[in-house]
Amino acid sequence: MYRFVYKHIISHLPDRLVESLGGPTMAILSFLTMGRRLPFRMGGLEFPYPVGIPSGWVDTPSKHKTMWRFHAAPIVVKTVTPLPKQGNPYPRLVRGDDFLINSMGLPNKGSKWWREYGQKRKLQSPVVLSIKADTVDEWRALLDEHNSWVDMFELNFSCPNVSTGIMDIEEAVGIIREISKSTTRPLLLKLSPEYSPEENLSLVREVRGGILGVSMINTLPVTDARLGNPQKVGGKSGEAIYPVLIDHLKTFREEYPHFDDLPILASGGITVERSVEVLTKYQAIPMMLTTFLTHDPFCHSKATRRIREYLTERGLTLDEVLNPE
Repeated sequence: MYRFVYKHIISHLPDRLVESLGGPTMAILSFLTMGRRLPFRMGGLEFPYPVGIPSGWVDTPSKHKTMWRFHAAPIVVKTVTPLPKQGNPYPRLVRGDDFLINSMGLPNKGSKWWREYGQKRKLQSPVVLSIKADTVDEWRALLDEHNSWVDMFELNFSCPNVSTGIMDIEEAVGIIREISKSTTRPLLLKLSPEYSPEENLSLVREVRGGILGVSMINTLPVTDARLGNPQKVGGKSGEAIYPVLIDHLKTFREEYPHFDDLPILASGGITVERSVEVLTKYQAIPMMLTTFLTHDPFCHSKATRRIREYLTERGLTLDEVLNPE
């Protein structure tokens, strides 16, 4: 039913309307979710489910609570910047049957708003916050402002939809080495598909001592005349980029074969069916957003159920799959 509604109604609605109605609609649906916990540990933290949602949709505390009810974990809060941002001009989302092209431009309420909320009403833990800045001082300030209420940070060095989006590898290495000393919280590094798997692996080797793990991969930069920004550039997500994700997973797992060697949050074309492969074959936590928005709001709980069935059939535990002998 949802697939039919998305294809024939939602995909034709204006961006602003979908943005305003999407949160409340999903909140209502989330109360219908059923399932059991299947926890795993990362960075000393226990997450209740092994299928999460990457940064991109959860931009308010209410959406965070919605995804918790949908049994998603980790839940990565949409990237926060030092100051509030309006984002790119509309239209900034192109919807296809099995893909999205977004040119959001990191719209967010800014660091101060999130800090004040987090200090007053802490979200369901663990909280993973994606952040982005331009200078070492700004990165340090973001880490310091949220260190007291955030459990883990994702460093977004790879957004294609802002003017300072994809950071030069050499510059990124210098910044990460500096800012990793500025927080007691574990850090995840978000990787861009604009770099090859080998280039991204080289970057991770350089900063391995300062990060816990990685988020791979961000959206694939493309051009589309339907977008409202002057450059007509956006980031494509969905099934088309799944092969790019797999290339990265294969390359990284040759050097870091177990989840404990290098935790990986994997996103890019993952479906309920593919979630089992990503977790069992590549020891990575599947993260679904485009599938959630275009195919099935209940995809996270369904994927967890598939993973549990896989484990039960083979007499395995989740830890044995993530860290095989």
